[in-house]
Amino acid sequence: MPTFESLSSMQRYIEKATIASLEYEVANVVEETIRKYLYNNFYAYQPKVYQRTFEFFNSLTKSRVVKNGDEYEVQVYFDTDKIHANPQTGQHYDGEDISEYIPWMAEDGMIQPLQSNHRGGFVQDAFTELESLNIHIDALKQALREKGITVI
Repeated sequence: MPTFESLSSMQRYIEKATIASLEYEVANVVEETIRKYLYNNFYAYQPKVYQRTFEFFNSLTKSRVVKNGDEYEVQVYFDTDKIHANPQTGQHYDGEDISEYIPWMAEDGMIQPLQSNHRGGFVQDAFTELESLNIHIDALKQALREKGITVI
């Protein structure tokens, strides 16, 4: 760990290191885990009736870190502005743009692609893995250690 002139300079260093670690290492491991389950549960088959755009898959987005009281948070979410409805093909469109509902419908198993074993629950599966194995916690600890902060 670097040497500090004051307690406040040490606190600033730890705060900056924590924010950077959340924004990159932790958010990345959460995003990768969700993508793994999304792909395996939803994208692993090849559709015969329509062509994949991967807009839903690629809409997974990481936010910047924000301070909320005494806590910091980063979100990994589906940015539905990246999912484009197509009235010509009917993809994500049924008289109105349903793009904003796609993540919820897919998670709840309401979208049953033809010839698919899709069952929904990919976000829940990802969270279960993250929490049971403490993957996100371990990523934070490792990132902080690499920045010279001893974490137990």
